[in-house]
Order: sequence, then structure tokens, then C-alpha cells
Amino acid sequence: MLLQLIMRNTEWYQYIINALIVIVGRMLDIISTRYVTKELKLETNKLAKKVGWRGMILLQIPVIALGVLDFYFAFFIFFWSFFCLLIIYRVEELKNKSIQIKFILKNQKHGK
Repeated sequence: MLLQLIMRNTEWYQYIINALIVIVGRMLDIISTRYVTKELKLETNKLAKKVGWRGMILLQIPVIALGVLDFYFAFFIFFWSFFCLLIIYRVEELKNKSIQIKFILKNQKHGK
């Protein structure tokens, strides 16, 4: 995992790239959490509920620091957050379609 620390020929820009990948991934996670539950009532992570939004943002610092060290770990963090965001988007999309279908069926019953 810490291949970049073992190999001394790692360039400084590789760490910057890793940091950008991890930061974008963590931002996606925070955005998706904010979209679903603004007061963190639906958050399953008990620590996140306890520390609140400021604490959640501060807890991202160690994750970003670890992600900077390894390219593969950085991509894992990014893709994990990205796929969680896609799942949340899809669930919301299906929920909206379900509401629309119920509305159409309700209007059809009253129209007869």
C-alpha cells in the first residue's frame, strides 16, 4: 500500500494528484450526505452524528493524508464515494417516478 514511501523515486506531483483525487472523493461523500440528511438524522455513522458537520469535515483530514500516500488507495476512496453518490441519485430518481405514478393513478381514478 505504501509503495510510494518505499520507492524513493516518487515525484512530488504524484502526491498532489493523489490529494486531488481523494479530496474530490471526500467532497462527493459530504455532498451526498448533505443531500440526503441535512441534520444528520438519517446518518448511520454514530461518530458522524455525534461530532456534526464540522467534525465530519475535520475527520476527512486523516483520510486525505492516507490517500495522498498511495495512488490505489486514493482511487479506492474516490470510486467508493462516487458510486455511493450514484446510488443515492438513482434512489431519489426512482422515488420521484413512484410519486409521479401514484399521482397519475390517483387522477385516473377520480376522472372515471
